[in-house]
Amino acid sequence: MSWLTLSLLSLFSFVLYDVASRFVATRSESPRAFATIYNAIVAVLSLSIFWLDPTLPGHLNLRVIALTVVGLILWGINGRLEYFVKKHVEASTFAIVAKVAPVGTFLLALIFLHESLSAGKLLGVVLIILANVLIFINQGRRQILTREGLRYTVLICSVLSFAWFFDALNVPVWGVATFSVLSFAIGSLISGFFPTISLAELKRELVLTPIWQICLLGSLNLSGYALMLKAFTVTEA
Repeated sequence: MSWLTLSLLSLFSFVLYDVASRFVATRSESPRAFATIYNAIVAVLSLSIFWLDPTLPGHLNLRVIALTVVGLILWGINGRLEYFVKKHVEASTFAIVAKVAPVGTFLLALIFLHESLSAGKLLGVVLIILANVLIFINQGRRQILTREGLRYTVLICSVLSFAWFFDALNVPVWGVATFSVLSFAIGSLISGFFPTISLAELKRELVLTPIWQICLLGSLNLSGYALMLKAFTVTEA
């Protein structure tokens, strides 16, 4: 499958996920508790990727392990913040603002991976930046983002920029399935244990959002993420 097909399928999955996750986030009473449950479930669902891509880790060394630790910490932070952001930011706004993150990944790849620079890539970056400028000019920052929402959005975009950059380095070594399991598992651990979440909060989130809905939500995100990771193995970040 070509990188373009993988990227388009990933985009489609992420669009559906952004809309569905916003719906869930608005009724969550404890976004951190929900993130703990959600990421744990997706980590388990990630095992299914081995059926499609059975690539196992190889050529591990201290450098790879160090890069992996940094990458997983970033995904842990993302897992901790994601549902705070989606609780405070509309899905339509977040879908545009969050695209600043790939611009950051693009710049990191140019600087540190010495990837090629083309007119098409530059045009894509300009369109992303222009889209953000237009929504802020036409509606006003205060109307589309609260102060808290803006703070979380900027933070999560910064984290994602670096997380995707480290994905491009780590996934070819670990394989799509293994790295997906690790990424979501660390998100659950950091959300649930720093500080420790109460069992009552976890039970309450399962009442508000049935487990089958969490599985459906996780499947959308997992498919988008796995397709993106697979694209990283066949083209430039």
